[in-house]
This record gives sequence, C-alpha cells and structure tokens, in this order.
Amino acid sequence: MLNPAVVCFAQLSDCHLYHDKSRCHELANPYDNLARALADVAQKQSELDFVLLTGDLAQTEDAATYQLLADLVRSFHWQLPIYWLPGNHDDKKLAADYLCDEPFVNFNSPHGQLLTYANWQILLLDSTKQGCTEGLLSAEYLASLPDITQPHVLLALHHHVKPFNSFIDKYITEYDEAFNQWVTKPQVKGLIHGHVHSAVGYLFLGKPVYACPATSVEFIHQVSEFATGNTTGGYNIIRLQDNGDIQRETIWL
Repeated sequence: MLNPAVVCFAQLSDCHLYHDKSRCHELANPYDNLARALADVAQKQSELDFVLLTGDLAQTEDAATYQLLADLVRSFHWQLPIYWLPGNHDDKKLAADYLCDEPFVNFNSPHGQLLTYANWQILLLDSTKQGCTEGLLSAEYLASLPDITQPHVLLALHHHVKPFNSFIDKYITEYDEAFNQWVTKPQVKGLIHGHVHSAVGYLFLGKPVYACPATSVEFIHQVSEFATGNTTGGYNIIRLQDNGDIQRETIWL
C-alpha cells in the first residue's frame, strides 16, 4: 500500500486549441474536450496542490488561440496555481504573454520552472527545439538547471524520451550523456511527459516514466500507420509520496 501523497496535481497535455472553438482536430473538438477536463479538475481542486499543462497548448500558434485558452481557464474559479511548459506546437513568446497572470504562473518567471512542494521539487523542462518538431535537451541547457535542494525530484517535459515504436518517434527528444547523468541522480524519482497523446508507463534508465493522455485526442502506438483512439480526451492525476514513490491515475472523460 502506498504512503499518503504529500503532493498531488493534475497534469493536462496536448490541448491543440484552434482560435476557432468549433474547429475539430482528428475528429475531436479540442475546445469542448479541454472545457470538460478543466471542469472535472476544478471540482477536484480541493484535493490538489496545482495544475500542470505539459505543452502543445495551441494548434494554431497565434494570439487569438492563447487568449481563448486563457479565457477558458479563467472561466473556472481556481484556488490553486496553474503551471505550464511549452511543446513543439507552441509559440513560447505568445504563450508567455497570455499565460502570465493568475491563475497562471509564467514559465519564464523565477518560480515558473522549479516547483517546490513538501520534500519534492518538480522541475519543468523546456524540451522544444527552435523550428523543429522533435525535442532537444542539450548539455548546455541542462547545465543551466537549478540545483536540487530536496530529497525527491520529478522531471516534467513535453517530448518523450524512449521510442514508442510508432510515427511519434520521428519527434522524440534528442539528448546525450548529460541528460542520462541528470536522470540517474538518486534524487530523481521519475519523469512525466505529454506529446504522445497516450497514457503509457515505462522505465527509462531504471526510473518510472508516465505519459499523459491528450485532452484533445488519443494516439494509438505500436501500429503500422497513424491511428487515433479516444476522441473525448483525458488527463492524469499525479500523486507524489513522502518516501519518493510516484502514483499515476488516468482520468478518461
């Protein structure tokens, strides 16, 4: 039996919003799906410490889309912060311009990339690569990360770090030994990411990794061609235990 969670948060990912809230994406309506997910999370927020959006917030990377996202989020009454990190479909400058005031915490702010709750630090990584769909975690970027000050660390990023044996592997994260050294630090207990539109768990360098379903549409992996599944979206609840264990619960809507 797992110890009681000392940190609990909702992870939503891959919203793929258009500036037209009626427009569909792979037979799903991203706006309606995100609205349902946010409504569900808002009802649970007394149990949560924060909400985290792990990238690909926009499909059309323009000001109107980020304004639509900000307005939708603020249509609910939040009593907790909402953090975010960028994905390959995001315009980082526009996202920072529109997702900067309460309840959002600007990713570019001093407290937007390193979250400290109880004896955990959640490090929000920017895995995007300028002008590319695949991810990148360079040695130079990793060297700039803040120091670990807590006994337990969770790494959060957009891109996946291990092949899924599908089309999505064209857009995997590029990294070298510097990232391996980060992951294998004893304080790092696991990783979470978006990008793959699927609720999958796996091991990477001996650490548990949990992928988040998209609020937009599910992707089916380990098949010969691109395929989609659930079109009503989902999200994860992540519970971090005092002893360093990580528990993931997937909510399908």
